[in-house]
Amino acid sequence: MNLLFDKTLLIVLGIVALSLFSLRPSLAFAAKTDAPPIELVMIDARQPAYTVLIGIPRENVEQVEKQAKEDGVTLLSWKAFETDAETLIGKGISKNEYPEIALAKGIIVLLKLYPAMPFGVTWNGGVAVTYSDYKHAEKLYDVHHKSADEYEQKKPKDRASDPIHPENQFGALLGDEWRK
Repeated sequence: MNLLFDKTLLIVLGIVALSLFSLRPSLAFAAKTDAPPIELVMIDARQPAYTVLIGIPRENVEQVEKQAKEDGVTLLSWKAFETDAETLIGKGISKNEYPEIALAKGIIVLLKLYPAMPFGVTWNGGVAVTYSDYKHAEKLYDVHHKSADEYEQKKPKDRASDPIHPENQFGALLGDEWRK
């Protein structure tokens, strides 16, 4: 094992990763017109800690419509979703910790830019993207429903330590463009 080679490889990989992440928001907005148009939105509200939203591109509509429909899963046209996004997204939020955030606006942009990628809106108004985000939302939900006082003690106290804070997620995936 060549230690110098390993360090060099890690440095190169780190630089590549940083450049990709730092360019991603501008690339995402540059590619906005290249993203396949969203035809449907699937809303999966079966889990009380979060609601999962997925934008379904035209080429996948037939396949999605053939799947068995389950209680708690809704398919809507993109237009119907976009028109009533605030109400539809708000249904799964029982305690909005981030009322100052334009959540529906950010979710609409995410769905357009990342077709077929699931995004979760948590019970407290956060945004879940990764597995650990969803698990964090479940944990907070369970703690809140057992004891509101314990929840207030355990919840993240600032934006930097909050993995589901919408501005952290939107900033990472969209940059500041989503605010415009």
